[in-house]
Amino acid sequence: MLIPIPAVRPDCAWLTLGFTRPVSQPLIVEKLGWCWQIIATYIYDTYRRLSASQDTVEIQLTPREIECTHWAVQGKTSWEISRILGITERTVNFHLTNSMQKTGSINRQQLVRNSMNYI
Repeated sequence: MLIPIPAVRPDCAWLTLGFTRPVSQPLIVEKLGWCWQIIATYIYDTYRRLSASQDTVEIQLTPREIECTHWAVQGKTSWEISRILGITERTVNFHLTNSMQKTGSINRQQLVRNSMNYI
């Protein structure tokens, strides 16, 4: 059984489980798959956090990307950030998208989670 683990690009992760004899009930395999996917996701996330603390790779964000990300971490919407910084909502989204690409985040929520310790 091959269980994919959601990973941040460019990482790729999966868990492989083998059975010593044929399984006669596919429902058992399906339930095992669900349980192991949850467990494997937490294990992989822990591994990434621990290995990231050992890496010294520094992400270079521009001052405006840092400002926009800071306000996103504070729970502000793009519209609210645009009013605070005096720029358009489209520009805020542009800077947040750049921040997501530079940090390897796949969405805004992950950007906020990844940035909470730094900004």
